[in-house]
This record gives sequence, structure tokens and C-alpha cells, in this order.
Amino acid sequence: MFTSRNKNIIFHSPIMGIVLLEVMVAIVISLLLLNLMLICYLAIKHNYQRQVVFNTLQKKEAIVSRILWKDIHLTGYIGCVSLGNEFSALSHVQEALSFDNKIHGDAHTFTTCHAEIPSARLLNAMHSSSILDVSATPVFYKDDVLLIVDCQHAEIFTVKMLTRSKYAQHVETNAPLQHHYSTSAEVSRLVKSFYFIAKTDRKDSNGAWVYSLYKKNIYRENIELLDGISQMDVRYVIKRGDSVMQAQSSAIHAKEKVIGVSICLLLHGYSLQSPWCLYVPLQG
Repeated sequence: MFTSRNKNIIFHSPIMGIVLLEVMVAIVISLLLLNLMLICYLAIKHNYQRQVVFNTLQKKEAIVSRILWKDIHLTGYIGCVSLGNEFSALSHVQEALSFDNKIHGDAHTFTTCHAEIPSARLLNAMHSSSILDVSATPVFYKDDVLLIVDCQHAEIFTVKMLTRSKYAQHVETNAPLQHHYSTSAEVSRLVKSFYFIAKTDRKDSNGAWVYSLYKKNIYRENIELLDGISQMDVRYVIKRGDSVMQAQSSAIHAKEKVIGVSICLLLHGYSLQSPWCLYVPLQG
């Protein structure tokens, strides 16, 4: 015989089942929505990280282009006279600058050499083979390697002693110059740069060694320019007869004119890497 209490239980059992089913459906829908939101979040995060890496690589491309373009484009420039097969700068130091060595290197390194811009001017005709009075700017320093050019002659020397006044710099050379230069001869700092890739003493977040683009200057100081560059391939663009072609340094014949340099770098940004190439024509 059913009691009143049993009747209530039997009467409410279908309602409780429906409510339980609704709760379970709500939980499943919530989990699906949560999973969808998580997928969307991870996708957005991944795309954001890729965009950050892409922007980082673009910035590296711009920096490398700015660093290399001017130095390569100016290589061989020494002022009002151009280097040629019959003209080179007489050197009183270890550094030399001629048609043959204005730019050189191998498949993975290269060296540029040129006069720095702007140049100073000789204020007075030379009365001593070792004394120069030049304009006050750009500022020179003791032991600087300088180049003097007058459109017919060029010599490289080191600053032995230097004194300054308001309008001039009094320069004593390390050796007597072979030619007596007249007023308005150009005096410039000689810029020589050896570019190469080398391993740093740092590791990235994955524990891999970081590689960088380096420059060794005329004073043989190694300067780290930009990290995240692990490879550099160098080709020289030459004019051979009526044809223009790319060649490695070892394949260039004597006196062939290099008219440009093609450089391909392997850039790294976090977990991505991207090859990037730059072509720079030589001036003159």
C-alpha cells in the first residue's frame, strides 16, 4: 500500500531526471565553450608570437641593411680621385688601399676600405713633410689612421701627435709624406672593416648558442653589431666582358672590376629563422 511519502517520490522522480539531464547538458556545453575559448586563445597567442617574431626579423633586416649598405657602397672611395688599375694610395702604415684590395674576402667574410665622410681640408700648403694644418672638423685623435688626397696623389699615415685650436688641428704624421700637398687637399679618417659571423658567449631560451654579425675595425677591435645571425654567404658581382655575373672571391680574375656585393644572411627570431639577401652596388 502506497503511503503519501512514496507517492511524492514517484511523482517527482521524472522531474529530477530532467533537471539532472539539463545540468549535464549545461556542463557539456560549458566545457565545449571553454575548450573553444582555449583554442581561440592559443591561436591568437600563436599568431601574436609569430607577428612579434616577424617584426623582430624585419627590424633585423633594416638594421643590417643600414649597417652594411653605406660601408659597402663607399668601399674604394678616397675623395676626388678614384682608385683604378694605375692608381693606389701610398701607405706609411700596415694598411693599404688599391684597386685590388678595396673590397675582398671569401665565401663567408668580406673586408671594406674607404675614406670616411665628411673629410677635413688642408688649410695651408705644407712647409714640412710631416706637419699638416687641417680644419677643425671632423675631429681627429692621436693614432688615428688618416688618408690625404689631392686628386693626383694619395697617402695613408698615422697621427703621431696632434694639437687643436678653435679653427684648426695641427697634425704631425708618423712618417714624412712623399708629396707636398697644397691648400684644400682632403684629409679623412681611413675606415677599414672586416665583417664575419661568430659564436657569442650567450645562449638562447632553448639552450642553443647565439651567433652574431661582427665587425673588426682598423684597430683590430671586434665589435658585435647584431645577434641572431648564424650564417653569411658572400658573392661578388663582376663585369666579365659584356656579361655581369656573380662569383666567389676565389673565382675573380686579376683586375676584374667588382661592381657590387650580394650578401645572404640567415636571421633568427625566437624559434623561427629566415634567409634574407641584400645587394649593394659599389660607388664608382
